[in-house]
Amino acid sequence: MGRFVRIAPIVDERRREKNPRPEKEWMVAVNRCVCHEVTFAELIEMARRDHMTLADLQKATGCGTGCGTCVPYIEIALRTGIADLPILNISRERTETISDKADC
Repeated sequence: MGRFVRIAPIVDERRREKNPRPEKEWMVAVNRCVCHEVTFAELIEMARRDHMTLADLQKATGCGTGCGTCVPYIEIALRTGIADLPILNISRERTETISDKADC
């Protein structure tokens, strides 16, 4: 699973008097193939260093060959170089469009 990442606390000024501690918002970053425990950072590094395609990475590490949920994330990570990705709520067909538009 992705790791928990702390982002800026959100403070509701109306509630500050009652609760002086700011509320914290947490989000999950998807950053690895859970089935084979291979991080996207490792995959990006391998792909760049050894000029590997997704198919090559799958053969070498097994990434994306278990449940397959990470495949769209790996595709985006390889195209953008971003290793910590937000949870996607889209169909697999749309990942190409989104990764093409990503700013790196």
